[in-house]
This record gives sequence, C-alpha cells and structure tokens, in this order.
Amino acid sequence: MKQKSSGWPNWCKTEKHRRQYIQDYFEKEGILLDYNKIEKNPGLRALAKLMLNSFLGKFGQRTNLPQVDYVSDPSINFDILTSDHQEVTGSNFVTDKMVEMRWKNKEEFVESSGRTNVVLAAYTTSQARLKLCSYLEKLGQHVLYSDTDSIVFTVKEDEWEPSLGDYLGDLTDETPENKITHFVTGGPKNYAYKLNKPDDRGN
Repeated sequence: MKQKSSGWPNWCKTEKHRRQYIQDYFEKEGILLDYNKIEKNPGLRALAKLMLNSFLGKFGQRTNLPQVDYVSDPSINFDILTSDHQEVTGSNFVTDKMVEMRWKNKEEFVESSGRTNVVLAAYTTSQARLKLCSYLEKLGQHVLYSDTDSIVFTVKEDEWEPSLGDYLGDLTDETPENKITHFVTGGPKNYAYKLNKPDDRGN
C-alpha cells in the first residue's frame, strides 16, 4: 500500500519505464504491483507508514504496562496493597470513599506475550540504524540533521552523495525536482526549511 501510494518514480516517464519498474520491483522484492493502483496519494502513504511502524512497535511492546484501578471497597484496596504479585506505584484519593490505585505486576510474575518478540524488534531497528550510520560516516560534516530513517545534508557539485532507489531500504528524495535553500532545526522531529521552487502552499 505504501509503495503504490508513493506514485511512480521520477524516472518513469513512459509506458515502457513504468512496465520496467513493476518488473524490477517484482524481481527485487517479490511483490507484483498493480499498474492501475499506482497513484500518488500522500494521505494513504502516511497511513501505510504509520501502520508499518505500529506493527513493528508491537513486537517490542512492554508486557508489564502500568495499571489503574478505582477502588471503593476497602477489602480490595487492602488486597492490592498486600499482594505478593502486585506492586503499588501510587495512589490518590478521588473522593472520601474512592481511591485511585496505580500498580504493576512484580517482575517475577510477568507473563510473556505471544504477540511480542524483542529480538525481532531490536534486530530490525539495529539494521536500520547501521544502514543510516553507513551514510552518516561518508557524509561527515555535511550532515545537518538525521533521524531514524532520514538525513538532511549539504552537497556541492562533484561531491559524493548517497544514491537513491525505489526499493525497501533505499533512500528517496523527499523534495524531488527541488532543492532546500534554508534549513533550521531545534532538535529531533523539529525542523523547517525553504525550497528554491515552492508551490502555492509553500511545499
């Protein structure tokens, strides 16, 4: 879904190029894209990206999440406070007869989940970081900003720059047929830039 909603790559100018792209993608990734469903759709692409990140995040999700109970029965309150399995992390009287109990399971009583896989989550993230590091090392002081899967850098004519591609793990140009002329950042996921050829909305 993400690949189809990204639209055709810039080099696909003719029918022959488009057919070649579909064939190349199938040979490289083992996925046959539907010609009629390849159309640029930023909203659908953002949704697909969010889904992919969320699914991967589920593999690394903590199994011992904090719990909150609102208790008005003193015996239940006492049971939680004296439990061998539960550890109370905080409490707050909401009314004279009700208390908010915040607790989590003690480590020795945490059950493993069949839906998580810390090894898979850590391996996937580490491979992405290593790939990013390989680019950062080559770019050196030309790097202005980097995040989990992106790099903003300066480059002059005849200087090395990372190659772009259409496949999983390849870099893509987020401002195709455009150049960033000004860039400022205040930290992770906090940046702004100006383009040399902005559209009517400034993009």
